[in-house]
Amino acid sequence: MSAEGKKIAIGVFCADWRLHQEGVHVNNAVKKHLGVDGVDVIAIPGPDGVCAIEQYDIERSLLAKWLKLLIGAHKPVAIAFIAHYNCAGHPVGDLGR
Repeated sequence: MSAEGKKIAIGVFCADWRLHQEGVHVNNAVKKHLGVDGVDVIAIPGPDGVCAIEQYDIERSLLAKWLKLLIGAHKPVAIAFIAHYNCAGHPVGDLGR
């Protein structure tokens, strides 16, 4: 629980505008799915690629710093990574196949 007694999660979202339109409500979907009161947001292009592809070690290091800051500040109960198909950011292949 955070200092304010709220259950907080961190959402590491793709920065793609399509995920952040009024009709998509990605933040609310994560909030509801995880059963938390709020979601801190880190938006970067292709968060799955940043984590999965070795050449993005600088970006991964920055992400780790931001996560450490938010974890220390808000004591989240979960961290969600939200990516999407056909990402132009840091694309990865279909990892499930």
